[in-house]
Amino acid sequence: MVFLKVTSNNVNYTSREYIDALIAAKRKEQQNIWDEEEEKAIQETKTNNNNNNNNNNKPEKANTNNIKEEKVSKYIAPFIIKNKNGDEYVHRGLLAEYLIENVPAIYATGQLYIYEDGVYRPAKENEEKGIIKKLITPQFSNMALINDVAQQWIIDERVNKFPHQLNPDPYKLNLLNGILNLKTMELEEHTPNYYSTIQIKANYNKNAKGEHFKKFLDSSVPDKKIQMLLQEIVGYSLTTLTDSKKMIFILDGPSDTGKSTFITATLENLLTDNAKSHVELQELSDNEYKQAELFEKVVNIYADLPAKGIQDIGYIKAATGGDKITARRIYGHPFSFYNKAKFVFSTNGLPANYSKDTSDAFYNRLIIIPFNQVPKQKDVTLKEKLANEKDFIFMWALEGLLRLIKNGFKFTETETTEQLLQEYKQENNPVMRFVNECCELGDYTIPRATLYTHYENFCEQNNYKKLSAIKFNKELEKAYPQITRKQLNDARRTKAWYGIRCLDFTEF
Repeated sequence: MVFLKVTSNNVNYTSREYIDALIAAKRKEQQNIWDEEEEKAIQETKTNNNNNNNNNNKPEKANTNNIKEEKVSKYIAPFIIKNKNGDEYVHRGLLAEYLIENVPAIYATGQLYIYEDGVYRPAKENEEKGIIKKLITPQFSNMALINDVAQQWIIDERVNKFPHQLNPDPYKLNLLNGILNLKTMELEEHTPNYYSTIQIKANYNKNAKGEHFKKFLDSSVPDKKIQMLLQEIVGYSLTTLTDSKKMIFILDGPSDTGKSTFITATLENLLTDNAKSHVELQELSDNEYKQAELFEKVVNIYADLPAKGIQDIGYIKAATGGDKITARRIYGHPFSFYNKAKFVFSTNGLPANYSKDTSDAFYNRLIIIPFNQVPKQKDVTLKEKLANEKDFIFMWALEGLLRLIKNGFKFTETETTEQLLQEYKQENNPVMRFVNECCELGDYTIPRATLYTHYENFCEQNNYKKLSAIKFNKELEKAYPQITRKQLNDARRTKAWYGIRCLDFTEF
């Protein structure tokens, strides 16, 4: 049996038009057949009339209405079959095949995606069942049939895909006017054969203008090096690339300094909803349903992070370190995937890190960007103006992305951002903070037990989770290599530290 194929000219219908387009196309195809047969019948009638005229008989007028009615009554959808008794019924396998051939769709990790406007978008809840119901007439419709056909549709190997088959080429960016190949810088045509679930809502347009965005950027972040860094961060966050060890970006500064406006104008406006998630940093460690939202996203955005501290950084380390992570959708089975999402947050004050993990792994993945300029006059129409400059903003971000790739995925370095990182690291390391606030480095000696007791008191007073004595000693040596172990020349041969002393309360 031959099924109707959707041509490349009509695969970009919106989902609401999909089945209407299919039915209309099928009717048009059938109408063409009827018209051809009608014309043939008319010609045959004319020929017979001519023969009758030659035989002195009255001519007969071709009854085209009867011909059409006869043809209509003969048309049956390709999945409508007759049984031995001549009764019609819907053949479930053929209907599933009809859907596979006509509705470009893919299924992965419990989610159905339907091709629309050049990208596979997540299907709405029960959307596939609605499509099936619309294809069959009421006398054949029942939930057992619909559920069975839906299941046959999504489990077919032409539809059911592995997670790694989605967005397979990180050097291809899906744009409104085509797919940009970053290696060749050529714009390719959209095709349902490329399983892209991520689309940037902008055009590749070298002539795009963005005077409002340039003015906003200069007023919010005057430092040109930091502008270059932001340009690289946005460009990187539009892709599935994960080659840089930097994956966490925090925009920090007072209120009304343009942090949220910048995030909205760039990542929020450029990316479709199914390309981004919105999970706060503090929720990632203990909520597997929230973790599942990272799947096949290029960025996780959360503006105005709450002030509550980070209790555990284990999951964020795994998600940004190239490890395979496991998550679960609500009512779904656990599944594993490699995270591609970068993490972009804004804060009015960096959250404290209360994790017992004192390694540098978290900080090695982090860049802090300052936003400190409060505008003298606020433009209430600025967000709308920036929304109209998406093509320019994309081209701006693309420039940063290409520079990042050229530089081996090393972000532009600035003294300001490096200093902010070191200060944050010191503030969130209880050992370093204890030493900075309660101790003095120099030609001093102190028993190890005495120093650890002072550290325990410090943690208790500041609600820090204290490290064990062994971990405290290791962390102290790692942070301050000039502090060394020694033994005192007393009767007990007391273990001590050389190079540090605790301040008296009067010296604090």
